Amino acid sequence: MYFKRIVILFWLSFLISVTTVMSAQTACATSTGQSRFGVVEPLGWTGLYPRDRLARALDLMVQAGVKWVRLNWAWKDMQPQPGPFDYSQYDRIAQMAAEHGIEVVPILFAVPAWASTAPPELIAERGNLSPVDRYRPQDMNTWLTYVRNVVERHDGDGVDDAPGSPRLRRMSGNM
Repeated sequence: MYFKRIVILFWLSFLISVTTVMSAQTACATSTGQSRFGVVEPLGWTGLYPRDRLARALDLMVQAGVKWVRLNWAWKDMQPQPGPFDYSQYDRIAQMAAEHGIEVVPILFAVPAWASTAPPELIAERGNLSPVDRYRPQDMNTWLTYVRNVVERHDGDGVDDAPGSPRLRRMSGNM
């Protein structure tokens, strides 16, 4: 009798667990059936995510049902000195994520030292590193140029778009 109760309790708890998981998956789907699961991950950090490791991270996200990733797109990395922007690192991330069916949601932030209002002695000590990149820009027009460039590069209108890059539907900024 005791053993029979344990078996019944086991199967009952198993059925409740399966039902709960199935309900959660249904609750996390949009009206079109797409997953709402996403992550925040520093894929832009090349030291952490060289090309092979980035591909592996995206594979794992796909396996987990992740459909979007929110990540930092640092102005200081795209334009460490005044002059042209270098988008190569972020273009690669957007392209690889699109190939995996994952939407990229960039956070535009991180003021380069040359544009920062950080005290000169802090810039001399830290360069582009935090907290220098957290200060406001000296000229908001330089920030707006950065934002306009990134948006234009990924708006999908065919003008100055990243080669083969997907259209990014959402972006946010921290300024």
